[in-house]
Parts: sequence; C-alpha cells; structure tokens
Amino acid sequence: MSRTVVARAEQPGDVQELRKATRARVDALGNAALYVAAGLLLSLIVHRAGWSPRVLLPMHLTVLLSGMTLSPLYAALVGIMTPAISTGLTGVPIAEQTLRMIPELTAYGACAALVLRALRANERIGVSRVLAMMVALVAAMIAGRIVYTLMSVITTGVQPVAYYVSVLLVPAVPGLIVQLLLVPILAYRSGRSDKTPSLRR
Repeated sequence: MSRTVVARAEQPGDVQELRKATRARVDALGNAALYVAAGLLLSLIVHRAGWSPRVLLPMHLTVLLSGMTLSPLYAALVGIMTPAISTGLTGVPIAEQTLRMIPELTAYGACAALVLRALRANERIGVSRVLAMMVALVAAMIAGRIVYTLMSVITTGVQPVAYYVSVLLVPAVPGLIVQLLLVPILAYRSGRSDKTPSLRR
C-alpha cells in the first residue's frame, strides 16, 4: 500500500505540480517581502522629510498595491508586518497607533485582493481591468477606514462624529487620491503573482 502511494507521488506530473506550487509560494513570499520593505522605506522617507503620514499614507500605498498583485493571505501579511516591523525598527508609528494600523492595513490588503479576485474571476460581469481595480481599491479603503475607526473607539473611547471626520478622513484625502491614481498603474505594470487571475488577460 505504501509503495503504491510513493509510486504515485513520484510520478513526473505530480513532481512538476509540486515544484510549480512551491515556486509560486516562494515568489509570493518574495514579493510580499518587497512590499513590506517598500512600505518601510516610504514611511521612513516621509517621516525624515517632516511630511505628515496621515496625509500621504505611505504604508497604505504599498499594502493596497500588494492587494492588487498578491493573494488575500499574502496581502494581509503585508498589512500586518509593515507597521509592526516599522514600529520595532524605527519607533514609528508609536505602539498605540500600530495597534490601530495593523487591523486597518490587514483589511486594506485582504479586501482589495478578495474584491479584485472576485471581479476578475467572473468574466460574465463584464468589468474592465481598470474598473475592477478601482472598485477593489474603494472597497478596501472603506473597509480599512471602518476598521481603523472601530479600533480607535476601542483604544480611545467614543468621540464626536466631527472628530472622526476631521482627524481620520479629511487629512487622508490627498493620500487616497494618490492611491487611486498610482496603484492601478503600478499594479498593471507589475502584473500578477500567486494564483490570482492575471491583470493582463
């Protein structure tokens, strides 16, 4: 019985499939690491230049880009690791801010990847590539802002609605516009990785 199982596992087709799957995972992990590194670098540049990260949202940009080019799992990992490593290495964002950003950026990456995958997988919907990316981005931004607001309520208590609008939403508008303009372009140029349907189809 065991010899039969071994023999089947050693068939050329099975070995090739295993190698392809392993290579895909390694590539996805490598790309995820690059997105984390890019997020760390952009965040460092923004802070060193004295610009406001609340306005430019440097980590959000790379996490959203990972959601366009990686599977939901790997995009979520980018969302988790980027602020966590940044806090550990540079002290920014501060720990309290990081506790709110990790769930937010996780939602950004996972939601963007899930929505884009759903739209591109169902060709009958007739959604163009650019429109699919835009819808995924908007959905991820809304999900991320909701999660961040909930984490803010948990960590600091309930605040007036004006506080959430003036502190969490209005300052981020320039960064959101930049993301909507840059992410689809960068995602299309970089293509797709992992098992997500290709943007170039």
